[in-house]
Amino acid sequence: MFFATQNGGGDVASRRSPHRPRISLDGIWGFEFQPEDDTRQPMPDIEIPGVWQAQHAALRMAFGTGVYRRRVTVPADWAGASIHLCIGASNYRTAVYVDGTPVACHEGGYLPFACDLTAHVTPGEAVLLEIRVTLPSPRPQADGTPGFADIPHGKQSWYGPLGGIWQSLWIEARSVRHIADLRLGSQLGSDGAGVCRARGRLHGDGRPAADERLRLTVRAPDGTTVAECTHAGVADEYDLQTKVALPMLWSPDDPLRYDIGVELVRDGAVVDALHRQTGFRSIVAEGGELLLNGEAFILRGALDQDYYLDTLCTPPSEAFLENQLRQAKAMGFNCLRCHIKVPDPRYLDVADRLGMLLWCEMPNWGQWSTAAAERGLATLEGMIARDDHHPSIIAWTLVNEDWGTDLTLEGDQRAWLKRAFRRIKTLDPSRLVVDNSPCEPNFHLRTDIADYHFYRGIPDRRDQWDAFIAAFAERRYPLFSPHGDAETAGDEPLILSEFGNWGLPRVDALRDAAGREPWWFDTGSDWGDGVMLPRGIEMRFGQYHLDRVFGSLDGFIAATQEQQFQSLKYEIESMRAQPTIAGYVVTELTDVHWEANGLMDMARNPRDFAERFAAVNAPTALLPRLPRHAVKPGERVSLALGIAHDDPAPLDGMRLQWRWDGHTEYGEQLIPRLDRGVQPLPGLPLDIPADRAPGEARLHLALVDRAGHPSALGETSLTVMPETGAGAPTPVVWPARPELSPWLEDAGIPMAQSRDQARVLVATRLDDELVERVRRGAKLLLLVDDTDAIPSPPGVVPVYPEFPRAAVVSRESSVWRGDWASGFSWLRRTGAYADIPGPPMLGQAFAAITPGHVLLGFRTDDFADDVRAGMVMGWIHRGAALIARRALGEGAAVLCTLPVHRAEARGDPMARQLSQALVRDTNETVGRPLD
Repeated sequence: MFFATQNGGGDVASRRSPHRPRISLDGIWGFEFQPEDDTRQPMPDIEIPGVWQAQHAALRMAFGTGVYRRRVTVPADWAGASIHLCIGASNYRTAVYVDGTPVACHEGGYLPFACDLTAHVTPGEAVLLEIRVTLPSPRPQADGTPGFADIPHGKQSWYGPLGGIWQSLWIEARSVRHIADLRLGSQLGSDGAGVCRARGRLHGDGRPAADERLRLTVRAPDGTTVAECTHAGVADEYDLQTKVALPMLWSPDDPLRYDIGVELVRDGAVVDALHRQTGFRSIVAEGGELLLNGEAFILRGALDQDYYLDTLCTPPSEAFLENQLRQAKAMGFNCLRCHIKVPDPRYLDVADRLGMLLWCEMPNWGQWSTAAAERGLATLEGMIARDDHHPSIIAWTLVNEDWGTDLTLEGDQRAWLKRAFRRIKTLDPSRLVVDNSPCEPNFHLRTDIADYHFYRGIPDRRDQWDAFIAAFAERRYPLFSPHGDAETAGDEPLILSEFGNWGLPRVDALRDAAGREPWWFDTGSDWGDGVMLPRGIEMRFGQYHLDRVFGSLDGFIAATQEQQFQSLKYEIESMRAQPTIAGYVVTELTDVHWEANGLMDMARNPRDFAERFAAVNAPTALLPRLPRHAVKPGERVSLALGIAHDDPAPLDGMRLQWRWDGHTEYGEQLIPRLDRGVQPLPGLPLDIPADRAPGEARLHLALVDRAGHPSALGETSLTVMPETGAGAPTPVVWPARPELSPWLEDAGIPMAQSRDQARVLVATRLDDELVERVRRGAKLLLLVDDTDAIPSPPGVVPVYPEFPRAAVVSRESSVWRGDWASGFSWLRRTGAYADIPGPPMLGQAFAAITPGHVLLGFRTDDFADDVRAGMVMGWIHRGAALIARRALGEGAAVLCTLPVHRAEARGDPMARQLSQALVRDTNETVGRPLD
């Protein structure tokens, strides 16, 4: 047995060639499965292409060996040809047998390979073709071969293993002497000429003919031959180059492609040929900017993990990919970051054809060894060999977030990464290279792009987001190695290459024809303290009585998607306001299984806000920023406004228009000439009408030209609060601490002359005296902004006190932090809270009183009424209270974690309104015995 063709399978052409007749072997194959250290198990037939996890319920998480069998007949008229089996990709170790005889083997999970069947088949006769594909498990391998942690595997460690033949396979007839290991590429030279290059070797037993020659031909988009070179007497290895003078350039706006082909000519006839589509473009990182074809641009990207609802890693069709990419472009993206996976060649072809920049990455391994690192680099070198001709690919990443390495502790691994950077940069100087795409605590060592990953829940952790963006934009945030071994020019373009927030998909849109939820709804329980598990979301929605808040599950999901939009809008606008930030990559284009931060679900249904998001993500975008989103009737607020213009063509004679939703009249002002960059505008004063009804008010913005055509659209929302004094009278209260008096005065809450005259007691820490007063009939409002607000009895595990049978947990160090898997906080607008306007979710209007703690100890039935405001995480898990009531004896208490009493909330209309509602709710709460 010999190794099949390696190095990216340059002789495996995804495009058909008239000189290589082929027979597709896609379709149904007989199948058996052999777990490690076990016997083979007969299984139902399987379809190629497609991993076994996607097709057999019993193998969803299975490692082992899949055995594929099918009888194949080579056409009789292929006699005298070289017969090859070609496989686009199979994961991971592949062995090919013909009639039980071993023919070839291959190691690797992402790249094409071919094996020569000529000596094992007779044209016109059928043979039994058997292909065995082994995906090694994480266990140590008995035969010493590398295990799962030692091989490039990318996100299989997150979403589950992917084993088997996942791309197309076919047999084809080639000339006995033929082109092999072809790397075709093009780049734009410094003189403006397009350089086309073909490298590889000739393979076969046939001796070179005296007149044998190789011809490299380049044809323009209209089919005209624009360059050609011919080399006679070619040796087995070749390197051909030709130039195209002043070629038409490829760009996302104008994706012009040329045909580049290599032909083997013998006795005046073409006996073999391989063709690719290519384009000419340059990509440079210079002076803190990215330049495409010499012009600076902002990278507006989305992370794409290249997973699919039913087929997992195999794209359903080229038409499906086209639709996906058109949706991405419609949302304003000019780049996709193909995340630690080698995409199907059709993916790249579609990006070339429709105009989408790609940032591709080497799949990571699990644990460091020099052998594992070499396998990774060999995979990336194979990617370059296979995909060099794709103009859409502008960057390669070696390592993601230090996965498979330990850069923070191991100096030899840091040195390896710098060597690897140089190795890839030498191999492919036409593209940018990122060494490690980092998050805290890892870093860069040598890179063309200074990128970083940063997740924060918005609006809850808006202050941390703002502080990071300011430091990042000013290069104050530590991006490079602190060990003195980094090599940096100091002006690498700054790109935030991961950030984002969750918004849940609609479950019904993911069901199959029989109404079943996807199988992967049962996965995710081992991530994020269990909040990632989708299965049972409808049940949990009911258990937490969220229908009393959102009406229906669909209403809740719509609210999560609106929160996702408002969060992304805030994050993107804050970055685009910084002229030193060269781009961003949203996490992510689509959901992946339980990871619900996509702009589309796995079936490619867009989020509700897709059209509104496009305005935020457009080349020219309006950047509104309010000092706060809760306002009073009759108040004047100043809207800070900027314009980000990412186009070399200036905008002149523009007007800014604005209007409130539901109104046709609008305001207008002239805008000075806009050159490329960020243009701050004078603050826009907004007068809130004194008779404006309480509720949400959306301000629509438009940048229009002289003819009234919009060049940019924008929006921002406010919550108009009720007039001061509206609603039920506020009871008289007594503060347990004098420091609470300024808050009560600011909130307009009358204070009693003595504690005995008070209807409501207010405290920030529970003690025995307060508990006893409640037991005898007192009403207590407990403002919880510290874990000591409710002392808990000592114990090995958290113990809830007898009253209020609740524990305080800081969000900062818990799953309720919500930076990656988002939390969804809500307030039920009933009873004392009925006059607080706005949707159920706690949005930007609550930014000044974001809770830093949650209350535990409440059962799901408590959420029917006693929990007035709460929070759930991810797929409706880990419900916690933010405002809740507890009764004891003849008295009762309302507990609140929203810090309405803090000095930072003074003057905030939402804090004032909620403060009054809390006091009223406390006064209305009826005592009852603890059960």
